[in-house]
Amino acid sequence: MRRTYVRRSEHEMKRNAEIGLFTKPSKPERIKLDIATAIVWIKISAFFYLLTVLAIIDIIRKDFGTIGKKALWGIIALVPFVGWLVYLIFGFRKGKKPGAGDSSTNRGP
Repeated sequence: MRRTYVRRSEHEMKRNAEIGLFTKPSKPERIKLDIATAIVWIKISAFFYLLTVLAIIDIIRKDFGTIGKKALWGIIALVPFVGWLVYLIFGFRKGKKPGAGDSSTNRGP
């Protein structure tokens, strides 16, 4: 695809430059913007990574009846950005903590 350029009059170019239209930011401004954008993306990624790790830890600790179900919830939790949420909504209550409700492990007086 070929780009076509519109030739502007000098007066129009000066007026646009005065109000800041059609001007490229200087190099330090572009670098500052790129670093700020990178920091925001790193924070967002760290947040979702932490939630995914917490979901995986919870899956490892719980018993889902079979290893296949446990593996399935583990794979679901690994789906980027939404896997932990799907596990939290649908799978969190399905797993049982080992020893919970098992009277044979409770030792009472």
